[in-house]
Amino acid sequence: MINKHYPMLLIGLFTWLSHAVTAAPLNDLYTTTVPVTAQTTAERRQAAAVGLTEVLIRMSGRSTITEEAKLSRTLDNAHQLMKQFTYQYLPDQVSGEERLHINITFEAEQVDALLRTAGLPRWSTRRPDVLLLLTIDENASRALIGTQTHQAVAAMAEDRSRYRGLPLQLPAMDFQDKVSLSTDT
Repeated sequence: MINKHYPMLLIGLFTWLSHAVTAAPLNDLYTTTVPVTAQTTAERRQAAAVGLTEVLIRMSGRSTITEEAKLSRTLDNAHQLMKQFTYQYLPDQVSGEERLHINITFEAEQVDALLRTAGLPRWSTRRPDVLLLLTIDENASRALIGTQTHQAVAAMAEDRSRYRGLPLQLPAMDFQDKVSLSTDT
């Protein structure tokens, strides 16, 4: 005799296994890079507020995190949650010119406690990959965006996914992808 709960247990097990197999832990969820104009305390504090906002969005999944009244004071004192910071010059995505940036890592335990205290959700560090199939219409034809094609568009998509804490996969556009994927509708 089959227990009436057996099918539900199997469904739950397979759901859990499929998530465990496809989800990968992400590193650097509490680290962000913010452009600055100088290496001053005022710039660092302002960048810390911007960076903490990004980390809170990444960890909670809420783009409206700055509207949370419980967090406004914390954002003003975001520099107190900094674990470490370094400066580096990185090329600007639009102009290609080198710009000064600050890399900030925030205290993970304090950020998580902040979300808990505010009653906000916290996403797990294990997140499924997101496969992005994106086409661009150009010159009366369509082109599929991949890691080796339309690199500026691919870089923008990767930056946006990194901002939100989502691991993004773009097709490599190798022979297999070109045969398997079509831009026809």
